[in-house]
Amino acid sequence: MENENRPIHSPVDEAGTCQPLITELMNSDAWLRALVDESPVGMSISLDGVTLYANRACLRMFGYDDLSEIIGTPQLTRVAPENREMVAGYIRTRALGEGAPASYEITGLRKDGVPIPLSIEVTRIRLMEVPVSVAFFADFSEKKKIEGALRASEYRFRSLVESIDDFIAEMDLNGRCIYASPRVYNLIGYSPEEVLGKSPFDFMEPAEAKRVSKLLRLSAQREESFYAMELTLIRRDGTPVILEASGNPFFDGHGKLMGYRTITRDITKHKQVKEALIAAEKKYRDIVENAVEGIFQTMPEGRILDANPAMARILGYESVRELTEAIRDIGLQIYQDPGLRAEHLRSLEGQVFGRVEIQVRRKDGTAGWLFVNTRVVRDGEGKTLYYEGFAKDITERKCLEEKLRKAKEDLEARVAERTEELNRRSAKLEDLNVTLRTILDQRDQVGKLLEKQVLASINQLVKPLLHTLRTTRTAAERESLLNMIEASLDEVVLPFTSQLTGEKVRLTQSELQIANCIRQGMRSKEIAALLRLSKGTIDFHRNNIRRKLGIKDRKTSLRSQLLFLPPKI
Repeated sequence: MENENRPIHSPVDEAGTCQPLITELMNSDAWLRALVDESPVGMSISLDGVTLYANRACLRMFGYDDLSEIIGTPQLTRVAPENREMVAGYIRTRALGEGAPASYEITGLRKDGVPIPLSIEVTRIRLMEVPVSVAFFADFSEKKKIEGALRASEYRFRSLVESIDDFIAEMDLNGRCIYASPRVYNLIGYSPEEVLGKSPFDFMEPAEAKRVSKLLRLSAQREESFYAMELTLIRRDGTPVILEASGNPFFDGHGKLMGYRTITRDITKHKQVKEALIAAEKKYRDIVENAVEGIFQTMPEGRILDANPAMARILGYESVRELTEAIRDIGLQIYQDPGLRAEHLRSLEGQVFGRVEIQVRRKDGTAGWLFVNTRVVRDGEGKTLYYEGFAKDITERKCLEEKLRKAKEDLEARVAERTEELNRRSAKLEDLNVTLRTILDQRDQVGKLLEKQVLASINQLVKPLLHTLRTTRTAAERESLLNMIEASLDEVVLPFTSQLTGEKVRLTQSELQIANCIRQGMRSKEIAALLRLSKGTIDFHRNNIRRKLGIKDRKTSLRSQLLFLPPKI
């Protein structure tokens, strides 16, 4: 307790023993002094905390230029405040002859106040029968930096190892796991602690373990790395997981193989996607191979990069290989017009798709037509890599279109001829219409004239006789007058009846009577009552009249036909 209450400072040299010791040290053998002065390790000799001597390495370490600056000064002035109490306690303990730590680390202070980490080794010797302390100083600033860098590097790489999705592990030559990163839990559902001391074969089916152990054993015998080894582990829940592992061997200081450091990743989804892609590629390859339309890839310079069998068949080749080997310039060898391909390619500039119909030349020299839908494939800088698309054989359609075109031309020619013929007939009809109108006009004129003649005849012949008949009293006279009236009437209607009794018509007397009644607008029933005949008899005669006039099967009015018969003038 007494030592703890003492102030922290260098003891005072009351007995005056420091100076003789300093003189002794200064007068010691030159070779020993040279050895100590040139030592790379800082060294000082002190008595109860007062510096008696320091070599050059010690002076440089604390930033002094001359030994006189440090001799006789307290050592605590070169100790950082946070370590002074501890160092003062060690000095007091040694002064009392008690044990103190022989090695410790502190932060020292340079002359300019800059702190330096120090490692100190202290031993006690006797100089002129006086116990003094010999301290050896080592500046471990670089060591501290290296240790800090190592700790930072270790932290960085540990963080990296523990943060990446892949599983990092170390295993010894027996295959037992001696390190496992936390990602092992994501892979198989076990914690790192659960897999330590176990081998990967403990998590495999027997057949898989046998296969993988054989591969690892072979790599270990050759002391070589292995890459992308595919293996299947069983998760905690019993489901399989497909992994891809790579490993590098590590050795001890004597070059003896110690084990392998491995990195493993889950490729289950990758395998599934790959298998799905393979299946999809096979599916679409089958579609392409069996498509009826031609599918192609062509280079800008005119070579065929790839094609399907339909494309080869369309162009008359036996196989895709024959097509790709034979065609070196599409424009010259396939296009009927060699310059047309360059025109088509120019039209695709600045766009992605293009559709065009082209006339092609098959292998046997025959001509054909293709409908081509082309897409431009470009790189990231917009440069054209190749063209791809579909081609459909439209030769048959083109032939049909040509036939339809010719048929249309023939039809248009026939329509033109028919139109011309109709125009000629129309002109003839117009002439006939003019003639008919002339005849009708003449008929009207004749009718009017006939009407005047009939009226004149009736007025002149019939009416006087009728007037006389009214005043006649004897039957003989009446009979004579009636005969005269009948004769007069026959003369009046003679122009009409002559047409009906001509060589062409030849109506009987009964038909003639009925025809005259029809002309007057009488119906069959009225005529039957007048002539005292049956209606069926009248209808029979009407049909005969229509037959003789040539209108039996026509809907022409019988009265109109009888009215329009021209009278004989």
